[in-house]
Amino acid sequence: MYFLMLISAVCFASEDLDRGKRLYDAYCTTCHTKEGKVVNLPEDREISDMIKVIRSGNSGMPTYSWLFEDSDLEKIINYMKTLPKQD
Repeated sequence: MYFLMLISAVCFASEDLDRGKRLYDAYCTTCHTKEGKVVNLPEDREISDMIKVIRSGNSGMPTYSWLFEDSDLEKIINYMKTLPKQD
């Protein structure tokens, strides 16, 4: 039973990352590129704080409060965390 729950969680996480990537590619790459330039996310920053930044805008970044549900923003942020760190 535990094994099935683990496989289910991995598949769900993979689907979440795929959706996060699709949303990132559609809405974020214009400024941040597919490589994630200008995206260096502090590892200790809470997802809720990052959601606030995306919702309100920041340093030239427009607000996206009208476009995304929090669940999709979490998927985008989790995908962004997989991108290589930029120098």
